[in-house]
Amino acid sequence: IAASPGRDVLEVGCGTGLLAAALEPDEPAVQGGLRQAGANGLLVRSDGERPGLGGFVFRHTLLRDAIEDELFPNERARLHAAYARALEARSDATPAAVHPAELAAHWDLAAAPDRALPAYLHAARLAMRVYAWPEARRSYERALELWGDVDDPELAAGIGRADILLETANVCGLQGAYPRAVELARAAVPLVDPSGDPQRAADVRESLRWFLWEAGDRDAAAAEVAEALRITPPEPPSSARARALAHAAGLAMFAGRPAEALAL
Repeated sequence: IAASPGRDVLEVGCGTGLLAAALEPDEPAVQGGLRQAGANGLLVRSDGERPGLGGFVFRHTLLRDAIEDELFPNERARLHAAYARALEARSDATPAAVHPAELAAHWDLAAAPDRALPAYLHAARLAMRVYAWPEARRSYERALELWGDVDDPELAAGIGRADILLETANVCGLQGAYPRAVELARAAVPLVDPSGDPQRAADVRESLRWFLWEAGDRDAAAAEVAEALRITPPEPPSSARARALAHAAGLAMFAGRPAEALAL
């Protein structure tokens, strides 16, 4: 039970199966252990987190913390890893039964950053799909923190660091956390070589332009648009240059220069 982060309730009917898979005894043995823990006053019955499922909860939070504190760090990490593997097995059978955020938390606490990194990114993108900006941001930020702990983070994540920085900056912008969005987008700028991929480099500058504009720094936003135009060649025509021209026109319009805006 202590191996499930942020969750006090163990649901009978799904939780016992996971515990059995993680701890390796059969499910009747887990049920027997739960019954004994209840008889000894460690656990009490609960309605569980989902309708129709009974469960158990520690009698008191301090009791739960005391039991968890008895675990050695390596023992705690081993339990988290075992629980993560049990969750992955369940996810393979029924993907909707396991939330990636829970899986990511277990791999993280198991000191397995190479497994936690992609799980956090998956969780962040699912949260974005339902407009859960705070949850998405937490997962993205943790993925960034883990990046340096993974031997080959681009292989584990499936994308480059610049992409994760921009995805994180985007959710920060949607939350209104523009200073953090600017910080992240600025960090992405030197990671894309304009000589090798000018359109991608211009897109990064354009993203930074938006965050700067929303943060109220119009001069810095205009400078980023100008740089995007400088590094994007006029030929062949590209969507990156078209966006930069359109944004430059908008900036000129807001600055009271309609003739320049029209020309752009």
